[in-house]
Amino acid sequence: MENSNLEDMCSMEPHVEGTIDDPASTSSSYKMFGRQASGHHMVGGVQDVLLIIVVLLFLQANYAGYRNKQLPTLPELVLSEEMVNNAAASFRAKVNYMLLMAHDITLGKDFRLFFKVVIALWLLSVIGSLISFATLAYIGIIISIMVPALYNRFGDRVDRCFGTIHRQFSKHYKIVDESLHSRLPRALAKDKDP
Repeated sequence: MENSNLEDMCSMEPHVEGTIDDPASTSSSYKMFGRQASGHHMVGGVQDVLLIIVVLLFLQANYAGYRNKQLPTLPELVLSEEMVNNAAASFRAKVNYMLLMAHDITLGKDFRLFFKVVIALWLLSVIGSLISFATLAYIGIIISIMVPALYNRFGDRVDRCFGTIHRQFSKHYKIVDESLHSRLPRALAKDKDP
């Protein structure tokens, strides 16, 4: 019954004015990846154009190989030293942040983050046992090109559906968290609370 309610909530269509009768679709509604409404339409258009260019270049290269014709030469790409230094500094900052997070995970400071990492690593091991790295890389590239374009087109529906799913998971997580917290011995619970 709860599953059919979830499907009904995800399939709601907006009215002519663009509003929905769902009380959960207020200004504080769930936005996947924390996206904001402004500015993403232009980026989505650029992604669509890039997707079309990549597909056309792929078809042109395959057609030229099939017809034994030489492809036109591409212009030479050069990276400036400043661009490389900026990229390295940004990469260094992100790696340091990830190492700090890994340190926190190892020490067990954040149980939620630890749980997310365990689930992600388990999923990666399952996926890795099923398919090869080359296939996984190819699928990842195709998905990284197509998902933003699809999300740009169907973003509102996806946000509504994931908002409903997020609320359901939050509700179940809270129940499990409270039941586990109540089972902890009182001495251990007092040591953890500052």
